[in-house]
Amino acid sequence: MFADHGVAPDVLLTYNILGRAKLDRLMAVARRVDRLTVVLDNEVVARGLSEAGARHGRDVRFVVECDTGGARNGVPTPQAAFELAQVGHEAPRMDFQGLMTFPNRDPDTRVFFERALELFKRAGIPVPIVSGGGTPAIFSVDKFPMLTEHRAGTCVFNDAATVRTGTATWANCAMRVRATVVSRPNDTRAILDCGTKVLTSDQYGMPGYGHVLEYPEAAITGLSEEHGVVDLTECRERALRRRGRQRGAEPLLRGVQHDGRARRRPRRPGRGGVARLRPREGALMAAGRLGIALLGAGRLGAAHARTLASLPEVYLAVVADPAPAARELGARYGARAIADPREAILDREVEAVVIVTPTGAHAEQIEAAARARKAIFCESPSRSTSPRRSGPWPS
Repeated sequence: MFADHGVAPDVLLTYNILGRAKLDRLMAVARRVDRLTVVLDNEVVARGLSEAGARHGRDVRFVVECDTGGARNGVPTPQAAFELAQVGHEAPRMDFQGLMTFPNRDPDTRVFFERALELFKRAGIPVPIVSGGGTPAIFSVDKFPMLTEHRAGTCVFNDAATVRTGTATWANCAMRVRATVVSRPNDTRAILDCGTKVLTSDQYGMPGYGHVLEYPEAAITGLSEEHGVVDLTECRERALRRRGRQRGAEPLLRGVQHDGRARRRPRRPGRGGVARLRPREGALMAAGRLGIALLGAGRLGAAHARTLASLPEVYLAVVADPAPAARELGARYGARAIADPREAILDREVEAVVIVTPTGAHAEQIEAAARARKAIFCESPSRSTSPRRSGPWPS
């Protein structure tokens, strides 16, 4: 797809390619892009690429994948990287281009590459590409001065792991899963109707398997193919936990944050561009969601924030209150916290405001939101103490 639509003329395919059918397909793709580079971390892959290049009359650009702490693919030592690069480069139609790793880890990645590059320098072999990767690691690339490029992929969608590292907020995540509590075996455990087929088992350092937006203290501690186990021990709102038990399979725990690796196809979007699904199915919630500004972070503000987090059509973009509670609510629900409600009203990400400030401030805030053409919800009737405004409200 990238090749056919001209998305990127320079493509790096970071997978070992094995088997004649796949290698022939790779050679066909190579004809449709300006430059295609592949990775390898063993001699078997190197031989297959060499044979495919000879078969199709094309040179194969390659980089050697290095394990610099990720304990996944890659050669384990700088010496192994050097030796494999030599073997690959000496094979017919093979063109050594450099080294790559995933993810960057300090100091492991830096030390590995420094030692490897010294070996290549002594042998007089140029290394034009030194490629690092990982969305969270993008903010520490200054620690790896030898890198010529950095591959950040998850940032396109974001997930619970990127939020945990501070790279994104919940509002930046492209997908949520609406799940139903199908069982409450006891007061501290809930069972969801989504397991490994919906929530990934790849934790990437996460303490659990996702994040429950309405109950941030809850922990998804285990998955089977069809079910997720939620530990409610740390949840402070015990009244809601009891209500979940009484109401059985009501979808009270909606909004389990998905990690971006969807396996179920969403249904056709309904009105407003939001994918409207039955509570038991996964839902892509990126398009059509309204950004909300919550003005006021007191008791009512906390209640409204919890309600907004449960609605798939909206997301909480800003919490406005000079009190420290605004920062706490923002951190809990992935929203920015600011002190001035007027700034929140004028925020370009905000399309609607929920006003739960003291009653005396309502009239001014309603008028400001109306002039900014924002949708308005006010907790109680407005009361103006200022006679300065007359005439109709803006429309």
